[in-house]
Amino acid sequence: MEIVAALLPIVGPITAALIAGAISFTITVLAKDQKTSELRQAWIDGLRSDVSEFAGLAHAMAAVSAVKLRRGENVEDYLLERHDDFTKMEVFSAKIRLRLNPKEHVEIIKILDIFRSGIPATRDEIDQASFELVSKVQSVLKGEWSRVKRGEPSFRILKAVSLGLFVLCAVNLLSVMIYKTFF
Repeated sequence: MEIVAALLPIVGPITAALIAGAISFTITVLAKDQKTSELRQAWIDGLRSDVSEFAGLAHAMAAVSAVKLRRGENVEDYLLERHDDFTKMEVFSAKIRLRLNPKEHVEIIKILDIFRSGIPATRDEIDQASFELVSKVQSVLKGEWSRVKRGEPSFRILKAVSLGLFVLCAVNLLSVMIYKTFF
């Protein structure tokens, strides 16, 4: 009994320190996960912007080339005049590649390689490659957006542990109240 009486004064400070540590840990995890989600959202926005610019340039240049070809105009001169647009496409292609994981996004990188190789020469081929690029990127963006909505793994774990602790505390409180009521 003397040991319990001797330890009683330190129980309060230790409990307060544990609670403060838990709160600090929770805030740190939430802040980190919030920042990670913000960076992931910026990645999504950047990729969407770069792909739309790239596909838009490819489609527009193919459409104008097709019209010039139908009219019998010199398409080669037009394409040579569009050197700046080709440079922009290369820049967007490089930006897109830098945003992607080469192991995870192989299909998208292959489509970008098709543009670099010059294989899509007709308007239909360019439109098809652009459509495939946009379609594949939309799938990636949907997956990443779902990931942002769910939250990072550490956030989901913290949420589950917090719920478990809340239920445990509620059951404990309820059992104490029932015990005091009947005994």
